Amino acid sequence: MWNRAGASGGAAAGDAGAPRPVALRAALFGAAAASAGPRAAVEAEVAARLGVTPDALARSLFADLPGEREVRAPDPIPTPAEIALQTNLALAQTVVMRASHVSLRVEGGLRPIVRLAKFRGLLCVVSAPPGGAPPRLEISGPFSLFRHTLVYGRALAELVPHLAWCARFELAAAARLRGRLAQIAIESGDPIFPARAPAPFDSRLEERFAADVARLAPDWDVLREPVPLQAGTTLIFPDFLLRHRIHPERQALVEIVGFWTPQYLTEKLARLRQAAAGAGPTAFVLCVDEELGCAAAEIPAGMPVVPFRRRVDAAAVMREVERVTAGAGRAGAAVRSSG
Repeated sequence: MWNRAGASGGAAAGDAGAPRPVALRAALFGAAAASAGPRAAVEAEVAARLGVTPDALARSLFADLPGEREVRAPDPIPTPAEIALQTNLALAQTVVMRASHVSLRVEGGLRPIVRLAKFRGLLCVVSAPPGGAPPRLEISGPFSLFRHTLVYGRALAELVPHLAWCARFELAAAARLRGRLAQIAIESGDPIFPARAPAPFDSRLEERFAADVARLAPDWDVLREPVPLQAGTTLIFPDFLLRHRIHPERQALVEIVGFWTPQYLTEKLARLRQAAAGAGPTAFVLCVDEELGCAAAEIPAGMPVVPFRRRVDAAAVMREVERVTAGAGRAGAAVRSSG
């Protein structure tokens, strides 16, 4: 089932530097139209001119079509046990991609999972149940969204192999399978192929935002991933904390949101305000992707939101930060004056 590159001699269409199938067809069909010779002779002449064997030419002629693409052996070739784990992982991911809701209980390695979920734009809430129970992630599944179900489903499925690196995890999902709603459970010890070991990473979007703020607002410090905040039984992992260097009482948490709905933004801001009440006077600004949610007109009125497309407008964010922290700056100045 696997065709090894070069097994029959000569280059194949999928090899680096080999002609693409569309170029092969153009050369072969053009030569055939201009020649009265037999098919084998035309194929041999075109193959020699393009540097491939006649057999490779025939196999690669329509290799850009879904049903004709060549399957290549991976390097290194997996063992039978690894193939079984990969198959199980694919089955688990397919189920998760059809979920309306996913609930995760995680012990050890929670932050990388939350970071990946936020990086992929998943709608998730992290809660800390009372009594020392493991933190829980509640994630909206693709079948609860009106748009972007395939893109969102793939993003959600990407979490599954990373769970294998947690000390313990339990995943419960309500998925639509064969026309009925099924309850699916995956937990630590289940045989699924793990992802690569987690490593610290930032999205290109967030990296550019931090660089833009540092360039545009040199009086403000940009702190990446400040400590999580407790909002009732919910844990919040802010993306950035912007803090004025001269007036440190002026500070704002900045969240970059991918997929969203008006209800999600309202609940998100409510949790942020609840966390602020227990952590001191901290303002919040949300940056929402206009292409991954509802229309900008549906953003609740009065919410400190900066819409963006492809790149967060750091200047617009700083204008909003200046506005929402202006009162803190005046209060701090009054305290210093009275002192």
